[in-house]
Amino acid sequence: MTSIVTDHTGLTNRKLDTEYTFVYDAKGRIISVQKRTPFILGDIEMDYNFGYNDKNNVTAVGLHVFTVPVELDGTYFTISDYDDKPTPYAGIKNWAIILNEWGSYDPVNMITALSRNNPKKITSVRDDKTVIDLSYEYNGERYPVKRATNHDGKYIFTQTFAYNCK
Repeated sequence: MTSIVTDHTGLTNRKLDTEYTFVYDAKGRIISVQKRTPFILGDIEMDYNFGYNDKNNVTAVGLHVFTVPVELDGTYFTISDYDDKPTPYAGIKNWAIILNEWGSYDPVNMITALSRNNPKKITSVRDDKTVIDLSYEYNGERYPVKRATNHDGKYIFTQTFAYNCK
């Protein structure tokens, strides 16, 4: 288990703002991220829980929110398709911890950082049933250099990646 503490100056008079605890399985994969805000009374605290396939790709993201005003428990996203190429974060040790997107409503970077390969389809299994389709362009080393993300046609954007390999 690994913990990191973040201090967001000004939010809580320089006290501890948010603490993340990372829980690993026997294969060294992050299976849970616990977000706590001990000095923010009434703030939403949650656990992200991850399921993996035998290729070390995330197949499910669960969310357990246990503080008022929201209570939620269960699977939030499923990931049904991956390519067979390394993620843009594959060469960065502990990128999932450094990422700091654990409160984001867009799961793409979180899922990509935790997986060996690039996700191609992410589906919300909650109320909105959003489907996120991802497509990639690759360089000669099989790493993505461009990712197109389509959130049910509601918004579409592209992201580019550059590498300085040594």
